[in-house]
Amino acid sequence: MLEIINDYWVYFLIGQYPNDPLGGLVLTLLLASCGLVLALPLGIVLGLARVSPWRWVRWPVTGLVFVVRGLPLLSSGPTSSCPA
Repeated sequence: MLEIINDYWVYFLIGQYPNDPLGGLVLTLLLASCGLVLALPLGIVLGLARVSPWRWVRWPVTGLVFVVRGLPLLSSGPTSSCPA
């Protein structure tokens, strides 16, 4: 029984997405938590690089921050490559 749970834990957690009623909710929570786990260290590293005393570290990160701030949200998402 433990082997089955170990092999198919994602299937048991999410279900037959999107056929399972709670599959979408669990998948959304799973993707949101993965995004938080990945975004927090990246944000800390970029924030520390932004206040770095070294110019060669600070300038590229500052440029990246200004470019990302200037992009509209819809043009940077997964739907940006889809035709309207």
